[in-house]
Amino acid sequence: MTVRQHPDESLISTEELVAAAKPLIELAVAEDIGPGDATSLSTLAPGTALVGRLVAKAPGVIAGLPVAEAVFCYVDPELTFTAHVREGQAVVAGELIAEVRGEGRSLLAAERTALNFLQRLSGIATQTRRAVGAVGTTQATILDTRKTLPGYRVLDKYAVRTGGGTNHRASLYDMMLVKDNHIDAAGSITSAVQRARDAYPELPIEVEVRT
Repeated sequence: MTVRQHPDESLISTEELVAAAKPLIELAVAEDIGPGDATSLSTLAPGTALVGRLVAKAPGVIAGLPVAEAVFCYVDPELTFTAHVREGQAVVAGELIAEVRGEGRSLLAAERTALNFLQRLSGIATQTRRAVGAVGTTQATILDTRKTLPGYRVLDKYAVRTGGGTNHRASLYDMMLVKDNHIDAAGSITSAVQRARDAYPELPIEVEVRT
């Protein structure tokens, strides 16, 4: 059980989301495309225009459209991305999510990386929405954790909020969470909490207890 003592934070802006995703996008594109998409470069003539349609294969909640768009724009600023649904919108199988138009070589090179981001964030949002719905008639709150892939914390927590969940602490420095290890080392809950308050009076404190 966790005793909450701090207000929830608001959803970050699109600009903040894309800024957080930028180093991940650069890494992912370098990893996947490298010196070039050999298949597309060899099979498509230069200037071949294509239209890509992102279609839902299963029901879910969409999250990460700005990141997907940023991937396409990073690979080729001339590509145009048009979203047909909103962030946080529930979709059904077969529903059109977005369209991408432009140079075929660029579109196909960026496709998988863009989908990887969109699928990950939408998957988190979808599972969060289900969890929130499961406790909808109770006073329970669905919280996230710090158990994220390195570099993905802002994105993953954004997806949780998009799905209707509540963000817990973002890091070890913005809130104190006193756990069993801290309590055992300090000798008691009282001692651990007092030490925490004395050291960082400006930070909220939560205490994890055994039940």
